[in-house]
Amino acid sequence: MFNFELKNNDDSVIDLPEYLNQKRLLIVFFRGAWCNYCKKQLKEIQSSISEFDKLNIKIIALSCDNKLNSNLLKEFLKLDYPVLSDNDYKVIDSFNFRTVYKGKEVSKPAIMLFDNNGTELYRYVGKEYDDRIETNELLKQLSNL
Repeated sequence: MFNFELKNNDDSVIDLPEYLNQKRLLIVFFRGAWCNYCKKQLKEIQSSISEFDKLNIKIIALSCDNKLNSNLLKEFLKLDYPVLSDNDYKVIDSFNFRTVYKGKEVSKPAIMLFDNNGTELYRYVGKEYDDRIETNELLKQLSNL
């Protein structure tokens, strides 16, 4: 399985095997709550949540934002999936996604899909701050896995 733990905004630890419950996991790495491209992507994913459910995929969004900003973003966008804080960069760094944007360290925009054993099945990493795969294209690619 994964060699890191993910903490929810209430400091509870997300037990990935229990969270997945025989499902696959899509982690959406985003730059922060301040990023309009990120907010757009997270809202698009939310609007297609039933399609992800049909593909047996659970979703987690992750950024280096603090817990408060992550929680506020989740509430503001009315997201049904966890928005987690990795402000110590443990998960972001484990995939070499840390980058600098306007002098601030952030995560590269990226999407990774894992099976319920933690095996990586898919990866998309944006080359620039605005480079993201469209949700309909993502769903198409994931449906072929």
